[in-house]
Amino acid sequence: ADASDAHARTIDAYRSDAIPSPGSMKIGTDEQQLPIGSGKVLKSWKEDGRSYTQFAIDSAESLNWHIGTGPYTILGEGSSAEVFHLPKHPFNCNLYRIIINKATKFHKQQLGSFPYESVRLYEIPFYQDEIYAFAQWIAISEKEGGIADTTGLKERAYLHFTIAQALAQQWVQHHLRISD
Repeated sequence: ADASDAHARTIDAYRSDAIPSPGSMKIGTDEQQLPIGSGKVLKSWKEDGRSYTQFAIDSAESLNWHIGTGPYTILGEGSSAEVFHLPKHPFNCNLYRIIINKATKFHKQQLGSFPYESVRLYEIPFYQDEIYAFAQWIAISEKEGGIADTTGLKERAYLHFTIAQALAQQWVQHHLRISD
């Protein structure tokens, strides 16, 4: 729509049919899987052969919520940069944590804030879209660096770029309302 269209300016590009809102969700899955959901983890537990996690988004957020599960191992659990990866894909997990911490610091310096206390990155299958960014999470396809040889500068720079871009997307989704 044209910028002079008053109605189009009221329709948010991220959520045309919903107002930004806080919320929570509880996800249950097979005991060998870890639930993934938007927001911070309130609690996790196992019960009757299943794994459960309760997530919460405390502030008004765009309706950009994602749900997933997987047989993940967590590197850096409880830290400001956690990486959820398949046990057979431990590649670049430490590098991802370093990049998340650097990029978060950069965003705080340049933008004055970052909306979340921690960022969790998790690996998604090769055939999915490259990257998703939503409240406190980055979902990144294994083809985008999880299994890459990052000994070269170009490859490491690409990982820095993709993570910085996802964190910028989180900041924009949290702080700005973008008209359609």
